[in-house]
Amino acid sequence: VYKRQTLNGLVLDALEYNPDLAGAAGRVLEARALLGGAQSAQWPTVEIGGTASRSKTSEQLTGGMANPYGNYYDLHATLRYEIDLWGKLSRGKEAAYATLVASEQDRRTVAQGLIAEVVRTWLEIRELQLHVPHTERTIANFENNLVPVRERYRRGLVSALDVHLASQNLAAAQSAEPQFRQLLAGARRRLEILAGRYPAGNLAASDLDGPDGALYREIMPAPLAEVPTGLPSELLERRPDLAAAEMRLHSSVARIGEAKAALYPRIALTASAGAASSDLSDLFTNGTDVWSLAGNLFMPLINRGATQAQIKAAEARAAQSVAAYRQAVLVAFGEVENALDQDLYQSQQEIFLADSAEQARRSVDLAQERDRR
Repeated sequence: VYKRQTLNGLVLDALEYNPDLAGAAGRVLEARALLGGAQSAQWPTVEIGGTASRSKTSEQLTGGMANPYGNYYDLHATLRYEIDLWGKLSRGKEAAYATLVASEQDRRTVAQGLIAEVVRTWLEIRELQLHVPHTERTIANFENNLVPVRERYRRGLVSALDVHLASQNLAAAQSAEPQFRQLLAGARRRLEILAGRYPAGNLAASDLDGPDGALYREIMPAPLAEVPTGLPSELLERRPDLAAAEMRLHSSVARIGEAKAALYPRIALTASAGAASSDLSDLFTNGTDVWSLAGNLFMPLINRGATQAQIKAAEARAAQSVAAYRQAVLVAFGEVENALDQDLYQSQQEIFLADSAEQARRSVDLAQERDRR
C-alpha cells in the first residue's frame, strides 16, 4: 500500500521499492561478502576431524593366535596457515576492498540518479497538468473567436481566408489536447515505475495535489542563481560514478600483484594434534596423544605459462579500467559543460518567451478591440 503521494514521499518510495536500487544494494552485499572471504584467507584455518574403523587381518598371517579383528579411533584438530611472503593475500584483500567501495559508489550513483529522475518526472507531470487546462482555454478562445469571424465573413467584412485561418488555429489547438493527455499518462506511468509501483497510470492529478486540490507551489524550485565561474575541477571528485571508476582501477591494479605472486613459492604451515586409540573408551586417556608439525613449500613449475597468461589478462583488465576512468572523467566534464550551456540558452529563451507572451497579449487586445468596432 502506497500512501506517500507528495514529492518527498514519492522519493522515499523510490528509494525503498525501486528494483534498480535494490539490485545495486545487492551488489554491495555481494562485494562485502567477497571482502570477508579475502580477509579470512589471511588467517589460519582450523579443521576438526575424526576417524573410526574396524578391520580384520588374515588368520594365516597371525597363525591363528592373535585376534584378527582390530579397531582404530582417531580425533584430531588441524591448523593450516599460509605465509604471505609475496603479498598475494594482501593484494587480494586490497582488490576486494576496492571493489566493495566501487559497488557502494555505484549504489550512490543509482540513488542520486533515481532521486533526480523522480523529481524531473514529477515536475514534468506538474507542467503537463498546467498545459491541459491551458489548452482547453486556448480551444475555448479560438471557438469564441471563430464566431465573430464567421459573422464578419457573412457580412462581407472579411474574406474566406480569415475564416479558414481561424478554423485552422482551432483545429491545431484541438489536436494538441490529446497529445498533452498522452504525455501526461506516460509521465505518470514512468513515475509509478520509478516508485516501484505497477505502471497502471492511476496516479491521478489529485494524488500530486494538496488536500484542497491546490498545487504544491511552495516546493516548486525558485530561479537558481548564476553559476560562478572558475569552479575547481576537484568538485567532480564528489561524484560517486567517478569514485567508483577510480576504485575499479585500483582493484584491477591490485589484481596484477595478486597474479604475479602466483609465480613465487607458497609456504604453508600445518599443525595437527589429537588422540588415537584402538579402544574408544581409552581415546582420551594418557599416552594416546598424537601430533605433527610440518612446513609445506609449493613452487609452480609446469603451469607457469598459465600463470603468465593470468598476469597478462590482469594487466589487460587494468588497461581497460584506465580507459573506463578516463571516459568517466570526460563524460563528467561534458555533463558540466552541457549544464552550463543549457543554463545560458534557457536564460536567453526565457527572455524571448517573455517578449512573445507580451506580444501575444497585445495581439489579443487589438483583436478584441477590432471585433468591438
